[in-house]
Amino acid sequence: MVHRAASACEAGGDPQLAYLVFKPSPDTRTADMQTIHDDLTHLWSLLGDPKRFPFYLVEVHLSPTAAFDAIALLPKEATDEAVRGALCNEPLF
Repeated sequence: MVHRAASACEAGGDPQLAYLVFKPSPDTRTADMQTIHDDLTHLWSLLGDPKRFPFYLVEVHLSPTAAFDAIALLPKEATDEAVRGALCNEPLF
């Protein structure tokens, strides 16, 4: 979160931070929305509650397509070409 905030500031202009959480998460270690919200709020308060630097928490719902299902169980070394090939033809989510 700190790195994302710093990158937003470095970009210049009026910085904004959007933290995306994909549901269902592909990573079982992903924190729940309330924890992420609390962490973002805490970081924002440590920065002094900057009104001109808003933070947003965005939940993105994903549903795998048949194209994703077709390559989901491939061994890792085979996914590179399969993903690129699938993306050239149709969305995976």
